[in-house]
Amino acid sequence: MIQPGSYIILENYPKSLDQILKRIFPNWPTPNPDLLLIEGGTSIGIDQIRQIKRFLKIKNWQAVNKVVVINQGEKLTIEAQNALLKTLEEPGENKIIIVKTKTLQSLLPTIISRCHLLKGKEGKKEPTKILLQRLLNLSLEQRLKFLDQLHQESENPEKVIEELIVEGQKLLLRSPQRELTKISQAILKLLTGQKMLHANLAPEQVFDWLAINL
Repeated sequence: MIQPGSYIILENYPKSLDQILKRIFPNWPTPNPDLLLIEGGTSIGIDQIRQIKRFLKIKNWQAVNKVVVINQGEKLTIEAQNALLKTLEEPGENKIIIVKTKTLQSLLPTIISRCHLLKGKEGKKEPTKILLQRLLNLSLEQRLKFLDQLHQESENPEKVIEELIVEGQKLLLRSPQRELTKISQAILKLLTGQKMLHANLAPEQVFDWLAINL
């Protein structure tokens, strides 16, 4: 049974949304005033986030828990995700927020770090690089040397950072809950490093900055 809090449910989670809602609302799929269902459409924007905030402020009518379901979470705009952060972090007493999505890659790391992640078992995959995982476990001096070597060996510094971001997103899928915040923060730093390269900062400066801040 899902407890009050914020959740991300991936498409491969073994329990369907109907099964989850049935556990919360015994009369589901009968419409319930304590349930707000946000459907994707073209996109999910600021107006829908305002609707969610208004809904959560209203006192429960019948059920123990008040529930918001954002279906097709991959359609949340960046602005909507930023507006949703505080609500996800503190949904309130007896409040449940569920973001159902096909992929984590469309969600900001700050969204992911504020939610419990519910997912199914992954099939067998080819081994992936673990550069980011290694970086996060190195000392500052070791990170400086490691990233300097990566920079020297690569003809495309931006591609190196892009691969580290992709690896971080994969790590989010297979890492325990306690490590999600650390990985999410690392991805945010890498995204900042990407912007620094786009602003024409020297790659060696960007890699030094990443070594200090990761």
